[in-house]
Amino acid sequence: KLGRIEYHVNVARYIDKSEIIDSLIRSMAYEIAKMLDVSITGTLENFDNNPIAGIINNKDVFGHESTSRECVSGYIDCQETSLNTLNPDIIKATLFHLPRGYNNRAKWYMNTETAFAIEQIKPSDSSPFTVNVDGERFWTPYSNRWLLGKPVVINEYMPSKGIIVILSDLTRGYIRLRDLEDMVLIVTGHSIGIQFKTAGRVLQPAAFKGIRSNFEFEYKEVDLSGFEIS
Repeated sequence: KLGRIEYHVNVARYIDKSEIIDSLIRSMAYEIAKMLDVSITGTLENFDNNPIAGIINNKDVFGHESTSRECVSGYIDCQETSLNTLNPDIIKATLFHLPRGYNNRAKWYMNTETAFAIEQIKPSDSSPFTVNVDGERFWTPYSNRWLLGKPVVINEYMPSKGIIVILSDLTRGYIRLRDLEDMVLIVTGHSIGIQFKTAGRVLQPAAFKGIRSNFEFEYKEVDLSGFEIS
């Protein structure tokens, strides 16, 4: 029975000499690109150094507060003592601070907890974003994955404290990188594959806006002591 054998070779040197390896490289690159896309737009198990963390910790992106649409990147600061009392105008300001060139394809990124907290917000009756039958699609980040006319992507790598919301057109703000110079050829009794590192980086900080909160959402405790199932 053959076990797993790893050969550390520079596969890039053999691409021109082997159509099989060339085809394998193209196929692997496609799969890696899909994997990285999934890691940004959702939770991917066993993925180290998720791109979301790199974006949030990028000082050019979220190292300062956003003051207007002309301000490159930055965050809108939430001053409330709890997400339970979040002012809906903060959500609106985040949308209006994103430059028009990136607004068209922008999406909201947040975790389940934040999406649930925002959906609990009840805008005033005079607000154009009041939750009702006709306007429900505008303000349902948790149930319908929609907020102020933009899609909501639930990503559990997003924190519940700090930069809790990102609004961005990642197709233009983030770029995938691939290094073909350092690969591992993995041979087993039933398969052959190539392992290599992939990464990405912020390409355009102006494509990002965020919301910062220093307070996590507080769930209301439910007293079940007197509850009986008949």
